[in-house]
Amino acid sequence: MMKNRFSWLKSMFWDDLHCFVAVANAGTLSGGAKRLGMSTATIGRRINSLESVLGIRLVDKSPTGVQLTNNGTKILTLANAGARQIDEVQRIAASLRMADWPEPIRISATEPIVSGILAPQIAQLFRMDPTVRVDLRSATENARLISREADLAIRLSQPKGDSLVARRLATLTMSLYAARGYLRGRNPRAIDLSEERLVAFNESYGEIPEIKWISDMGLESRVVFTTSSTGALIEAVRAGVGIGLLPDMFTREFEDIERVTLRLLLPTRTPWLLVHRDLRAVKQLRTVRRWIVQAFEGAQGEDRKPRHATTRP
Repeated sequence: MMKNRFSWLKSMFWDDLHCFVAVANAGTLSGGAKRLGMSTATIGRRINSLESVLGIRLVDKSPTGVQLTNNGTKILTLANAGARQIDEVQRIAASLRMADWPEPIRISATEPIVSGILAPQIAQLFRMDPTVRVDLRSATENARLISREADLAIRLSQPKGDSLVARRLATLTMSLYAARGYLRGRNPRAIDLSEERLVAFNESYGEIPEIKWISDMGLESRVVFTTSSTGALIEAVRAGVGIGLLPDMFTREFEDIERVTLRLLLPTRTPWLLVHRDLRAVKQLRTVRRWIVQAFEGAQGEDRKPRHATTRP
């Protein structure tokens, strides 16, 4: 009886510790809850339980997130190592279940890729394999494949790490776009960007090619609006705020904007499809990976077709 009681306590302790590691690494209760698929209230109770068992405070909570206490920092150092070992066991076990994948395949990508490329072509995947189940996850940060926060991930920067297998996807081309109202009948081919208002991405994702291009062109002073959201940037262009450098495959549905075709070398983005090395042989994951490659190639093919709103001669 006593042995069973301690086994139950040990199980609860490890579950609570796992929640603590997720919250500490995410920096917020909601971020940790999202990583583990729990509610914020549940993960908060788990951390309170862990603090009660250990008899020390691990985190200070505030409206902006959580801050580790000195004791929390020391516990995290040890807990991270244990969590990595548990994740490794789960990952290897998953790779051994190659013939049977009972869970939805989790695909992590940015919102524009999820809604603009993958979701519109999801029916094709089910034609390829009617038994597959998929969870498309819009990610503002990199989901970790090593800890199985996602099974597949699409990233816009080349990954590093021997445990990951990466495949280059179809290149995302970009063009300058403006609303018809912004141009006011002017010839788009005669635009001088140094005299225009520009909208651009901010530095949330580091020095991405779009930001570097604006800097190299000496146009920083012409930028009047920045954002980390592709959708918000497109809407700013549509509203006539300014000219924006946008990915072509996310703009095709908007007939109220048009390309500003100048004799300039514009940047491109290279997306990468990532899978953990131990999972690359799983049959259903191979099917989903093949579908993602085709989805990107199909979306890129659409961009080669003439747009409804063309530049004026």
